[in-house]
Amino acid sequence: MRVSVNWLKEFVPFDLSPAQLARALTMAGLEVETIDEVRPEFTNVAVGRILTLSRHPNADKLVLCRVEVGSSPPLSIVCGASNITEGDTVPVALVGARLAGDLHVKKAKIRGETSEGMLCSERELGISNEHSGIMILPSGLATGTNLEDALGLVDCVLELGVTPNRPDCLSMLGVAREVAAITRTKLRIPQPELRESESEITSLTSVTIDDGRGCPRYAARLVSDVAIGPSPAWLQQRLQKAGLRPINNVVDVTNYVLIELGHPLHAFDYEKLEENRIVVRRAGAGESIVTLDGMTRDLSKQMLVIADAERPVAIAGVMGGANTEVTEQTRKVLIESAYFDPVSIRRTSKALGLSTEASYRFERGADPEMVIHALDQTAALMAQLAGGAVARGRIDQYPGRFVPPEIRLRHSRIKKILGVEIPRDDVVSILSSLGFAVISDEPAMAKIRVPSHRPDVSAEIDLIEEVARIHGYEKIEATYPQDAAIMTRGVQPRPREDEGRNALTSCGFSEIITFSFGSPADMADFANATPGNGIHPIRMKNPLAEDESVLRITHIPALLRTVQKNVNLGNKGLKVFEVGKVYWPVAGEPLPDERLCIAAAATGLFHEVNWRDKPAEADFFYMKGVAETLLDILGYSLMETRRASHAGFHPGICADILVDGVTIGKVGEIHPALIQKYDIGQKVSLFEIDLSAAEPQRRREHGYEKPSRFPYSERDLAIVVDDAVEAAALYSAIRTAGGEMLKRVVLFDMYRGKQVGEGKKSLAFNLRFQSSDRTLTDEEVTAAFNRVVEELEKRFGAKLRA
Repeated sequence: MRVSVNWLKEFVPFDLSPAQLARALTMAGLEVETIDEVRPEFTNVAVGRILTLSRHPNADKLVLCRVEVGSSPPLSIVCGASNITEGDTVPVALVGARLAGDLHVKKAKIRGETSEGMLCSERELGISNEHSGIMILPSGLATGTNLEDALGLVDCVLELGVTPNRPDCLSMLGVAREVAAITRTKLRIPQPELRESESEITSLTSVTIDDGRGCPRYAARLVSDVAIGPSPAWLQQRLQKAGLRPINNVVDVTNYVLIELGHPLHAFDYEKLEENRIVVRRAGAGESIVTLDGMTRDLSKQMLVIADAERPVAIAGVMGGANTEVTEQTRKVLIESAYFDPVSIRRTSKALGLSTEASYRFERGADPEMVIHALDQTAALMAQLAGGAVARGRIDQYPGRFVPPEIRLRHSRIKKILGVEIPRDDVVSILSSLGFAVISDEPAMAKIRVPSHRPDVSAEIDLIEEVARIHGYEKIEATYPQDAAIMTRGVQPRPREDEGRNALTSCGFSEIITFSFGSPADMADFANATPGNGIHPIRMKNPLAEDESVLRITHIPALLRTVQKNVNLGNKGLKVFEVGKVYWPVAGEPLPDERLCIAAAATGLFHEVNWRDKPAEADFFYMKGVAETLLDILGYSLMETRRASHAGFHPGICADILVDGVTIGKVGEIHPALIQKYDIGQKVSLFEIDLSAAEPQRRREHGYEKPSRFPYSERDLAIVVDDAVEAAALYSAIRTAGGEMLKRVVLFDMYRGKQVGEGKKSLAFNLRFQSSDRTLTDEEVTAAFNRVVEELEKRFGAKLRA
């Protein structure tokens, strides 16, 4: 929202500099992003008055003007315009002046007569494109005054970053209301000066609302005998400062009131409306409309349209149709001022990919009680600037009347939340200045009625926020909490999510947070990540887009999208994770099973190349180690892996993650086909763990374990087994058979070849034995080692390798 400081002062008087105003607004929660100084393109142009006019002796189309420009003697100026008369107040470019287009004014002789300056049109001043004649200024301006000062052309424009919950600040009136509250001054609301003709509007047109939910209010006025032309310079300048392009006086007036009051309006060519009437309805099957931007828009049955007796003439709240556009031939204008359902406008705007100043405001929540004020203001200005006559009366269909909510505000609650006591009178004054109605104010509680322009205020805490920001956050001193301290026994366990975040962060991973919905195609790539294959994610009723239309059943697609974006931007070594819920459909149930999952992905080198160390790639074994670290920190028993096959994973590099025999996740490398689909171009390894499924297995509590002060004894074990036997199964059997004395098992070598025979492999383990209360004897270690060998021979047919 671009705000002209000069225009703002017409609503509320204040003495703040633009910088001070920007700080005050920002501290009140209305962030000012930039301050731009606006100056005209010309210099050295003064206000002058034509004293006499006479014909040029040597040119029929030129006149000689004697122009008063203050205390200096009158200037002789040669002019070729035909729209000036004696006594007119005009802009005079003095000798040495610079005009738009870098035109410099010099003293010169024109057809034998001296010209000591130049009378200027609006285009020569850079004010507008009007160049049919000399610009005629208001007669009350003092001659000799600098033109930029006389017309207030030097200005500052504040660019506000208005948050979506504050649609009331998308107007000069809304920002002025904030300034009035901050500076404790009175707000001036412009009142339309409307003169009506004898023609009764109800005899000339009608409005029918077929969808009262989509359009709770629709009002209209009729202005006849308008003359379409350019808008005056002051109006064009204000539109340009607001970032809008002037079009013509009728359209410009609707845009002007939009910026002034924040309420969108639309002007129809009345004579192009079939049967001269309006119908607000949903679009019919197969209907389309050519909008004002020249594009043909196909309409769906969910879209609200403004129609005449036969066809749509506008997309409600978004854009008008070319079939009723105001042109130079327009003589009668029907003005629309309405309130549309924000959800309906948002859906239509998104579906059509069409966002306008009108839809931007309607979808955030316009003011239903501003409909008539904006309508009358538009009609009055249109009659003034386009010379029209306003028909008597107005049409106002209001099937869904606004009922203002009432909120009880406890004064004690204000002190409890803010930590300071704000006098009751100040509370009432602040809320009243913002447009809230104080119905009653008792010592303990006040009853407040919320105005129609504040759809964001719905609870007591919202009112307290309003009081705090206008009172001034900087005035609220920091204090210690006054509540009695609550002592707890022992250290409370941290939520699994936080422990998981800290564990992965300590491993060098970065957390990402993505949307809880995604693409059906992406979810289908990992369909058997849920219990049972062929499961279909839950589809949203009103998705914003097809790639955000289903609730996620896994974190993996979001991780891959993040990896893809980073790799394409040159960040080829990446480690990311996400913690959050996934949603598994339950047969016969309307609601899904919400599962808390943690997933992590890594790609590229996790150990950078340097002079000492070799590069290390994030592969299956790296991610398996990260998963083991994570589960150990979370307090789970020893993690196991078992070869598995999952959709989306490399068929030979994938495993289930188990704790106490219960499958809680999976780890592996992404299938090459999906690496190509996601345009990643390098290997990605990841794991996903279902913390909800793992919770019953979470038994071990963290605590201090005293290191043993007794020596350990190590034995190497080399065995030959069938190639199909998994190392994880051998590892588990060794741990079980070794008993409490076996403190560590490390696989340090694997061999396949002629020496062990076809279909066989040799695995070598290092076993460490140790006791916490004594030095183990060689006999004890040998006995434990032999139990391990016997268990492996019995379960897997293992043979000791010579």
